[in-house]
Amino acid sequence: QAVISLQNANLFAQTEVRAEELHILNEMSLLLSSQLEIDEIIQTIYKFTSQLMDTSYFFVCLYNSDEESLSFPLVVENNQISQIESMKKSRGLTQHIIDTKEPLLIYDNVEQTISNLGLEHIVVGKPAQSWLGVPLLMGDQVLGAIATQNADKPRIFNEHHQDLLLSVARQT
Repeated sequence: QAVISLQNANLFAQTEVRAEELHILNEMSLLLSSQLEIDEIIQTIYKFTSQLMDTSYFFVCLYNSDEESLSFPLVVENNQISQIESMKKSRGLTQHIIDTKEPLLIYDNVEQTISNLGLEHIVVGKPAQSWLGVPLLMGDQVLGAIATQNADKPRIFNEHHQDLLLSVARQT
């Protein structure tokens, strides 16, 4: 009975966490539906994603397919607003997400995964220990990517975080 009680308490706690996550996503969706300015939308993405997961290192990337360039309207490094200069299409993790239109979750060994994928290691700031990125899509068209990383600890992100970030991107 003690084991069953503990399991029930654990299930109840998980249910409460999931309910709070759904509340956050619904609140974000309502706010996004009333916004037309790209800067407001990007700030909303960051605000609500920060309530769902670690965003100490976070960015939103927009892809210009005509110019094959990446711009970064929001960059957060170590919980501080930062900047990344616009760049031409590259062979980094962000471009990989844009090209494949698929999310990418790297639990640990980020540098090894980059090498295994045949990508370039483009370091902006402190090297990542854990990395998660998802594409921003409108139908089949790629608009950019949202990514978060942790520079201090591996295994910060898991499949559930990936699902949450995909939900954020889809609502955006």
